[in-house]
Amino acid sequence: MKEHTATLCGLRGPTDHCIRDQIVSAANDHFSHYGYGKTTVSDLVKAIGFSKAYIYKFFDSKQAICEAICSRCMNGALEAVGEAMRTAGSASEKFCRLFDLLVGNAAKLFVNDRKLYDIAVYAAAERWPMRRKSARCCARSFKKVAKMANLSSKPRWMNAARLST
Repeated sequence: MKEHTATLCGLRGPTDHCIRDQIVSAANDHFSHYGYGKTTVSDLVKAIGFSKAYIYKFFDSKQAICEAICSRCMNGALEAVGEAMRTAGSASEKFCRLFDLLVGNAAKLFVNDRKLYDIAVYAAAERWPMRRKSARCCARSFKKVAKMANLSSKPRWMNAARLST
């Protein structure tokens, strides 16, 4: 097992431990039913069936568990964005796909699982570290598309002239 060397995002203990995944999955189910604001770690202990000390072996806090849930969601969304960016041809097509994915995922979460959407609201309001990571990834994707659009909008002779100098 790999040992977790830093308390990045409140994680503790071994990084590739199946118990961590069990806790995150069970917490995800619990939060989707009761919401983040109305749930305590004690509630999770009852729902999951582990002791509080055992949960704290893997996570610093309720927020750390939620950040792990958000990280899972974000990683899935980033994979979809990466695939869309690779397969789209033009800059405008890339922008449309990027926008559709970001807005579509947020709308789907808002409509289909309002309680989990509330976690994102808490993350933004309380400035959780994963919120900044998500914003940086989105900004990077938009910058790539903007850079591509800028280059593709110039006449070919300008690009050729730049290459020859």
